[in-house]
Amino acid sequence: MKRARNGARRLLCLCLCLLMTTAGLAACSGKTNNPPDTVPPTDTTETAEPNVLDGVRFDREILNVMSWIPSNVVEYVKEDSAQADNISHAVFLRNLSAMEQLNIGINWSERAGNGENMEGFITAARNSHFSGGGVDVFCCYSCVAASLTTEGLLADIGSHRYMDFSKPFYSTNLLEDMTVNGHLYFCTGDISTNLAFMSSMVFFNKGLVADYNIENRISKLYGEDTLYDLVLQNKWTMDVMFTLCEDVYLEMGDPESRTDDLYGFGTYNTLLDNFYYSTGNVVIEVKNGLFNLSDSFTNADFMSTLLGKVEDFLYESGDAYYYSGFNAARQAFSNGKNLFSLAPASHAYMAHYKAQGLKYGVLPVPMYDESCGSYNSVHSMPYSIYGVSSNSNEKDIAGAYLQCLGEYSYEGSNSTRVVIFEQTMKGRYSNNVPDAAMWDLILASQKFDMGRVFSTMFGSTVNEQLTLYLFRKALTDGSTDWSGVMATNRNILQKYADRILTNLKKVN
Repeated sequence: MKRARNGARRLLCLCLCLLMTTAGLAACSGKTNNPPDTVPPTDTTETAEPNVLDGVRFDREILNVMSWIPSNVVEYVKEDSAQADNISHAVFLRNLSAMEQLNIGINWSERAGNGENMEGFITAARNSHFSGGGVDVFCCYSCVAASLTTEGLLADIGSHRYMDFSKPFYSTNLLEDMTVNGHLYFCTGDISTNLAFMSSMVFFNKGLVADYNIENRISKLYGEDTLYDLVLQNKWTMDVMFTLCEDVYLEMGDPESRTDDLYGFGTYNTLLDNFYYSTGNVVIEVKNGLFNLSDSFTNADFMSTLLGKVEDFLYESGDAYYYSGFNAARQAFSNGKNLFSLAPASHAYMAHYKAQGLKYGVLPVPMYDESCGSYNSVHSMPYSIYGVSSNSNEKDIAGAYLQCLGEYSYEGSNSTRVVIFEQTMKGRYSNNVPDAAMWDLILASQKFDMGRVFSTMFGSTVNEQLTLYLFRKALTDGSTDWSGVMATNRNILQKYADRILTNLKKVN
C-alpha cells in the first residue's frame, strides 16, 4: 500500500504544481493587482462572450417531445418531489429553467425505444411524420437516430440560428464524426443524462490488488508504482492487463460451472467491441465525402491477430471469465470475484458503491499497444441522441430548447453535469485524487464511429447491425477467420455504407 500512497501523493503534487505554475504564468503576463486602497477602473474593453440565446424569448408555444424510455437515468422529470434523488431533481430543474428562460411549454411523451422496441419507435416516428407532424423534438435511443436521419425525419441543425456547437456541453467527437458535407442532424453530450453512465471503463478491486501484490508486479515488470502510473505514462496496454491477471484464479464455487470462481478479469458481450476500438481505429471512415470500410477493419492479418489474442485470454488462459450478461458481470465484481472488470460506468451507480466492503478504482480501457498513443473506447448503446423533427412548425424554438437544455445540463452547481459526473461518478465513486483524475481520462477516451452510430442501417433489419455483430460474433464464437468474414460481408457492408450516403444526400 505504500506505493499506492506514494503514487497518489505524486499525482496530487503534480496537480498542485500545475496550479502554482498557472498562477505564476498569470503573474508574469504583465497584469498587476490593484493597490489595496484603490478602486478598479469601471471601464473595460472585456465583454461577456456572446450567447446565441441572448434575448431570445418566445410566446408560450408548446413543444412536443417524443422520447424513448431510458434504461438507466431519466431524461425528463415532470414534477419534482421531496423524495426525488439528486439526479432526478437536477433533471427536473434543467427542463424547468429552459422553459422559463425561453417562455415555452413542453409536452414530453415516452415510449419503449431500444432493443426489440427500436422498430416500434421508428414506426411511430414515421407515422407522425407522414401524418403531418405533431412531434417537434426527438429524444431517442442512440442507434435510432440514424434511421430517423436517413428517412428524412430529422432536420439539419448544423447551422441552426439558436444552436452553438462550439459549446462544451456538446460532444466534440460526435460532432466531428457525424457531420457530413456540413450537415448535422442530431446531437448528444451533457444533454444526454445517460452518456457519461454508458462510458466504457475498467474497474479494479483494490483489495485484490493488495492481496495479490499487483503493485510489486508492476514495479518489477514495468518500472512504475501503481496502476494509475501505468495509465499516466501510457503504459496501460492490453498485454499489460492480461499479464497482471495471471495467477489470480481461485476456485470458489461449483467446479462444474466455474461461474462463481475468482478471476483476474470479467466482462460480457456488449463490451467486447472495446477490444477493437482500443486500437484507435473505426469501422467506417468518412473521407472526401465518402463512407468506406476502414483499412484496419478489412485487414485479415491484423484482425485475426487481434481476435486470437483476445480469444486466448478470454477462453484459454484461465485468467478471465466471459459472463452471460451485464447483471452477472456486475454482480461478480460487486461480490469481489474479479480483479478487473470491463464494464460501463453505470455499474458503479447501479451496484458497486452499495457492495459491502468493496473498495475499487477506475481505469480507462487499455490501449491495444503503446503505439496507439492514446486511450480509445466506445459507449454502450443505451444513451440518448436528440434531434429536431423535419416536419416541425417550430424548428427555431426546438433548436433553442436543445441549446438551452444543454446549457442547463452543463452550467451551474446543480446542473446534471455536476450532479451526475462531478458529484456522483467522480466524487461518490472515487476514493482519492487518482481515482477522480481517471474519470476525466475515461470520458475523454470515448469515441464515435459512423459504423456504430449508424449500425441499424448496416443490415436487412435494424437489429442485424453487421458493423457491431461481426467482430463481436467472431469473439464469442472463438473464430479468427476474419478473411472468411470479409469474403462474405465486405461487399454488402460497403453497399450499406453507400446507401447511407445516398440517403443523406437526398435529405440534404
